[in-house]
Amino acid sequence: MAKQIKLKDLIGEAKSYNLDIETEAEYSEIIDDFVTLKVDRRATVTSTASNITIAQFGKTDNTKALKKILKYADSNLDVNTIKNNFDATDNERSGHDKSKDIWKYTIDKKLDFHKAKKAGILKEEYIESMDSIAIDKHLSAIEMQWLDWKRGPMTEKSDIKPAQKELLDYITRFFKKAIK
Repeated sequence: MAKQIKLKDLIGEAKSYNLDIETEAEYSEIIDDFVTLKVDRRATVTSTASNITIAQFGKTDNTKALKKILKYADSNLDVNTIKNNFDATDNERSGHDKSKDIWKYTIDKKLDFHKAKKAGILKEEYIESMDSIAIDKHLSAIEMQWLDWKRGPMTEKSDIKPAQKELLDYITRFFKKAIK
């Protein structure tokens, strides 16, 4: 019987989905460049929600080399699931021209898109399309103002809860009025 893996274990092990890169295309390009650089053989990488496929021309099977480097490229890639087309016929791989063999490798992701979304570790789509760095900077400035006040010499412990409520109400009113 297969070992049951819990979602929280995958998240800890995988650390992120697609290295926190927004699109599958950008992620594919980064893994593509990494593989090409490390294996010294041009690669084409296609990323889907649950796995990546690497295609390479050449005469030799690169399964071992790919396993070795991909575990460093992205901790979310389950290198133990690597499958290749080694058993494919010569015709399927290259049309009988060994110098043009196309090797294909499929590697599963430990945490696929749907599990990552369910776990809440994917970035927000709309916020990310805005200048989220600037938004985070301004929100952090509000947080710092709050912490400065809270630690200030004039702040009584009994003031904190009512001030917290007042600040949250103030911010909520502002945003309800400003963001329509």
